Amino acid sequence: SSDVCSSDLEEQFAFNDGVADKLEEVEGHLARAARNLAEGPAKDALEKAREAIKKGNEQLTHRQKLIKVADRSELGWAVVAEYETDALADNPDDERRLENAEKAAERKMLAKKR
Repeated sequence: SSDVCSSDLEEQFAFNDGVADKLEEVEGHLARAARNLAEGPAKDALEKAREAIKKGNEQLTHRQKLIKVADRSELGWAVVAEYETDALADNPDDERRLENAEKAAERKMLAKKR
């Protein structure tokens, strides 16, 4: 379940979810192929491909989180923009970061309306 309410975001979330599934499938195939190869350039190339796919899947997972954040807030992508640029971005306390991002986005939107 995506837990996304907006139909536009739901479509994007579902698409991304499908891509993530395929990336995981390919990564599994590469892992099996690498196990069957002796050490050497071909095995190294497979391992590098696996790492690239793994990183791509991590990026996709992060994007899915951002879609949920945008969907959950009335301020949408403005909150995501603040969240992504927040200096605390590597802090494990995501809940506080999201609250700070929401407040910053709200202040900016109110300032623009003045």
